[in-house]
Parts: sequence; structure tokens; C-alpha cells
Amino acid sequence: RKVDELSHFVPEGVTVVRFLNIGKNYYALVADNKKHNWVALDAAGADNLIRELAGQDAGDDLTFKNCYSLYTMLWRPIEKFISNKRVMVIPDGSLYYLSFEMLTAKPVSDAAGYVKSSLLSTYAISYHYSFFALEPAKAPQQKRVGFAAFVPGFSDDVKDSYLSSLRADTLKKDNEYLSLLPLPFSVDLAKKIHREMGGALFVGDESTPFAFRSKAGNNSIIHIGTHAEANNLHPEYSRLIFAKDPKHASDSNSVFLFDIYNYDLNSDLTVLTACETGRPGFNDGEGMISMAHAFSYAGSESILTGLWKIDEKASCIITDIFYKNLREGMTKDVALQQAKLSYLSTAKGRTLNPQYWAGLVIMGDTSAVEISGDHTRLYLIAGGLLVLLAGLVFVLVRRRKRIPHV
Repeated sequence: RKVDELSHFVPEGVTVVRFLNIGKNYYALVADNKKHNWVALDAAGADNLIRELAGQDAGDDLTFKNCYSLYTMLWRPIEKFISNKRVMVIPDGSLYYLSFEMLTAKPVSDAAGYVKSSLLSTYAISYHYSFFALEPAKAPQQKRVGFAAFVPGFSDDVKDSYLSSLRADTLKKDNEYLSLLPLPFSVDLAKKIHREMGGALFVGDESTPFAFRSKAGNNSIIHIGTHAEANNLHPEYSRLIFAKDPKHASDSNSVFLFDIYNYDLNSDLTVLTACETGRPGFNDGEGMISMAHAFSYAGSESILTGLWKIDEKASCIITDIFYKNLREGMTKDVALQQAKLSYLSTAKGRTLNPQYWAGLVIMGDTSAVEISGDHTRLYLIAGGLLVLLAGLVFVLVRRRKRIPHV
């Protein structure tokens, strides 16, 4: 299709930046629903800078230096064509591994200056897979309600339950499963959101692959807090790790990417706060990006996920504020931007580093989610008050009948 036709699919108030990597050259198509511009980028060294950011030894000085250099290569040449504060990036090549909100508009030397100069402070940035994916669905979408959370937790109790289910058959013991780090912040977050929104909660050894497969779909929001492994060489073997089913202890507790393509995961939003068990190697952003694409194929209109290994506590703080912002009616991209800025307003020391916050990104449809909280408790209180009021009226009427008329 012609670009003019595709630009009509861009949401109102959003600018789309479609990067193209052709050979060693980068180009950018900058478009909103009224106009578009092509820009050739002088970004020959971008791939190496992104590799350095993804390295284990990327300290503050290297991070600050590379983020500004990448800004001058990738963002400054297109910024005059960006007419909105909400920007949807469609990456290509190694840019799939870059969180653009990390980039800084000027050189910085400290964390406080870094945050103020970052694109996060100016733009609500989201991501998508293709310009064609912006085309609205021809059939009207069925309204979804509900919240379903799956959080294995991997606590000692969960692991003890698994060991007990093995009985004496220790040859089948999964030592890798027993070595997984507990995720207490993820459990606390899921319980908190469940109290506020209602829905279904699968925690501990209830959070099995079977529970996920059978209960996740057709909810407004699917929340997954677990460990993940991104396989960049063979993305189809990237996996989410769930709890072992005590009744079927020998069964696999992994959900692989190729499994997800066959699931029904219809939802407005999937929140995947998965902590990778090891930092992945760099390979054009495969791994978790491919996992996000699988959720999209399975029916999730958008996904909040991590581009790299993320800190559990920081990601849970940001996600908690993100949910609060969604309930206030913010679009998903703005809700995440404001959640990160709120987190950074109180973060100190090393937790200001983008490694702690920039990896969480929103991919897909960024429109607001209609969230209705769990009103069961409210209904019970209201019902109780009505019963109490009726009883009070009944007593007053009876007393009045007993009073003799003079």
C-alpha cells in the first residue's frame, strides 16, 4: 500500500516512526494521520553503541555517552517532524533491542541530569511490529471484562509441595526448578491488584501451565509475573516458567513461544513482568520481542513486557503505578510514561539507572483500557446497610403503633 493510505490508520494524537535498516544504512518514515516524511539517517555506528549498552559492563559513563550519541544519530534528525508527544516506534534490525526513552537530548554526567534530558521526560513512547498492524479490525471487537493473574512465586512452600509430590522418586527431581529465585514482590503486586480489580488469581502451585492455558483468555487484562528465558538463537524456544503441578509433578512447567501461538489469549492487555533467569545475548532483539509477537498473534491487543533482564522490585513498583494510571483513564503509553516518571521521582542511587526502568515497554494498541474494579465488597456493604435501614424502619413503625393516641 501507499504511505498516504497507511498514515490514515495512525491514531489521533500519535506520531509513528518506522525505522528501516537497509544494508548498513538506516532510514526513518515519520508519519501522523495528516502528513509523512522520509529521513535518511547517518547512523553507521548505531549497532555497536546498542551492543555496548546491552553489555554486562555498561557503567553510567558509557550509558550517558552512548544514549546521547544515539540521540544525535536516530532522533535529532527526525524530531522536527514529530508533532505529537505520543510516539509509536516500529523498529528494525538492532533497534528492536533499544529503549528509545533512554536517549538524551544533550550530554549528561549524572543520573539526575540524565532523567531530565531523557526522551522519557518529553515523549510517551510505545512500540509496534508493523505499519499494517495499525489498520483497525474490520469486525467490531467483543467487549472484554475481567482480570486474571498468574504468579508462581517460587517460594519455599511451592518447592516443598513439589518435592512432597515426588515422594521417593528423586530421580525425577528438577533441580533447575528448585534453584529458581523466589519472586515475593510479584506475588504481593498480583494480590494487591486482585484486591482492587477482582478477577481470578492463580498464585503458587495453582499457577500451572494448565491454569494459564485454560483460564487466561477472554479477560480484559492478563497479568503474568514469573521467570522467563529468552532464546535469541532459537526464539521459538523462549519460554515462560510456571509452577509444577503437584498432581502431575513430572509434567513440564514451561510454556514455550511456539505453544503460545496455539493458545487463545484474547485480551486488551497482557502484562508480562517476567524476570529473565539470565541476561540474554545480543541478537537483533529476538527473544522477548518474539514472545511479545506470539501474544499478539494469540489475541492480546497489547503487551507490557521487558526488553532485557529486569529488576523485580523496580518493575513491580512501576507496574503498580501503571495499573493505577490505567484506572484513571490514561492511554497505555502515557500510563507507562507517567509510572516511570513517578518511580524516578523517588528512586535513589543505582536504581535511577535505565537498567531498572527503561526495559519495560508497551507494544501494540495503546488505547485506554476500560477497567471496572471488583464491586462485590461494595455491594455487600450497601446490601447490609439496606437491611439495617429496613430493620430500623420496621422497629420505629412498630413502636409508633404501640403509642396510645391522646
